[in-house]
Amino acid sequence: MALWEVVLLAVVQGLTEFLPISSSGHLAIMEHWLQLPEGERLPVSVMVHFGTWVALLVYFRDDLLLMLRGIGAGDERGRQLLWSVIIANAATVAVALPLKRFVEHALSAPIFVALFWVLTALLLFASEAWETHRERTNPSPASAGDTPDEPFPYWCALIVGLAQGLAAFPGLSRSGTT
Repeated sequence: MALWEVVLLAVVQGLTEFLPISSSGHLAIMEHWLQLPEGERLPVSVMVHFGTWVALLVYFRDDLLLMLRGIGAGDERGRQLLWSVIIANAATVAVALPLKRFVEHALSAPIFVALFWVLTALLLFASEAWETHRERTNPSPASAGDTPDEPFPYWCALIVGLAQGLAAFPGLSRSGTT
């Protein structure tokens, strides 16, 4: 694999990871377009996602420290945040692990990526319509977990985790599903 291909994939990952447009789907399409051998796709994908992970550690360092204080110093907000993260991750694994074979197949089939992009678009349109309807019928500005002093409810963490598990499919955006 040429250096320019790695750089191109890293740029695609960096530009698409934090938007509701599925960075994994874009990477899968780019890898297909570049005709990367199957054996090179996973290591490259892991490498560019590692860069994203490092950026997330830096960005969320205050939340990570808060969770550590929840363990060590007994900070209640930190403990609640940690439990929310644990619940969400457990739900993600419970959904994504049984789908592993299907996800791997979808990674090498651009038609599945395209179909999941359409599903992501439908989810985004539906959530926008729901939010507009909610604002019209209930003009309350905040909901549970919207303020720093209010804990994120565990049932919300469970729903986020379930959505994240389904978003293992390339083209189904993680931020778009949540």
